[in-house]
Amino acid sequence: MIKLFQTLYKNYQNKRNLKQIKKDPFSIQYINNPTEDQQLLAISQYAHLIKYIQNPSIELQLQAISQNPYTIQYIKNPSIETQNQAVKRFGCTIQYIKNPSLQIIETALNNTIECKEFIKINHLSIEEQNYLRLKYEI
Repeated sequence: MIKLFQTLYKNYQNKRNLKQIKKDPFSIQYINNPTEDQQLLAISQYAHLIKYIQNPSIELQLQAISQNPYTIQYIKNPSIETQNQAVKRFGCTIQYIKNPSLQIIETALNNTIECKEFIKINHLSIEEQNYLRLKYEI
């Protein structure tokens, strides 16, 4: 009986939270342990709200990036796929990626050569650094 009441209350809370997020997407920051649906609803309305979500799923990360690639700055430890999508959309978002891989750097440079001022390569191997210096004059 108690489990039934707990389940009913949880469903009620979820519906109430979804309704609140539809009305005011910024309310996501005040909800403890929001569900994936609640998070997705908030981000679909305003991508920058991903900064209020701890450990967003790859799906949430990609949703935010698809709306605004600059939201990568609010994602701690973005997935490789998220990093790739962000720099494909706008190469200069690489400035918000900590220690990007050679592949991510090349994707950024191939899409926006002007972003080379934001690229730091000292975390790469000597061979990778030399390769980038020769090919892109970094």
